[in-house]
Amino acid sequence: MEQPRIQYAKTADGVNIAYAVVGSGQPIVFASNIFGNLHMAQAGVLTNAWNVDDHLAAGRQVVLYDVRGAGSSDRNVEDFSLQARVLDLEAVVDAVGVAHFPLIGFGTSAHAAIAYAVSHPEAVSHLILANPFISGAEFYRTVPAMRAVKAMQGMAEDEWEYVTQSLAGRTAWLRRRRRGKQAGEGDAKRDEAGRFPAPPQGCRNDRRHRAPAARQRADTGDAGRFR
Repeated sequence: MEQPRIQYAKTADGVNIAYAVVGSGQPIVFASNIFGNLHMAQAGVLTNAWNVDDHLAAGRQVVLYDVRGAGSSDRNVEDFSLQARVLDLEAVVDAVGVAHFPLIGFGTSAHAAIAYAVSHPEAVSHLILANPFISGAEFYRTVPAMRAVKAMQGMAEDEWEYVTQSLAGRTAWLRRRRRGKQAGEGDAKRDEAGRFPAPPQGCRNDRRHRAPAARQRADTGDAGRFR
C-alpha cells in the first residue's frame, strides 16, 4: 500500500480526526479500531489482515482513519464513548464525501460500525464484521492476548517502557508469523510466540539488571524490598 496522505476532519464535538483516502474506484470505509487504522497502516501493521492491498488491487478506494485519542487524531480527549466514536466515523465520511459504501468493522471497531449502520442505513450498502464481540469484559477475559494486556495494566504506570516493549514484541512476532505463512513456512515456533522480550536495562523488576549488591541480597535471601 502506498504511503497515505493525512488529512483532517472535525467532528460535531470539535475533535480533529486524521484520515486518508488511498486508491480510486468504489469506496470502502474501515471503521477505526482503538489503536487507529491509519496509524497502523502507516506502520505496516495488520494491513494484510484487513486485505487493504487486495481492495486496492481490485480497483477500490480505501478510507482509513485514526479514532480519537489514537494515531494522528486529537489525543487530549475525554469522551471515548460509542456515540463519540460514531461521531468520528461520521466526520470522516462527510469529509470524504462518500454517499453509499461498504463499511468494515474489525475487532474493536465493530461496535462503531454497527452503530453507524443503524443510524445511517441509507449510507451503508454492506456491513462487514470481522472478529466482532458483544462484551468487552468477556473479550478481555477469554482472548489470551487481551488477558496479557489486562494483566500488565497494573505495572504500566511504573514500568511503561517494559509494557510497551512487550506489546511491540508481540506485534512484531505476529508480523513475522504472517509473513512466514504467506511464504509457506508454516507456523512460527511456539516458544517464540509465548515469550515476552526481556525487560529493558534499568527495569526495577528485572533481577538481571539489579546492582551487584542488590543481586547478592536477593541470592542470600535478604528480605529487604528492592525499588
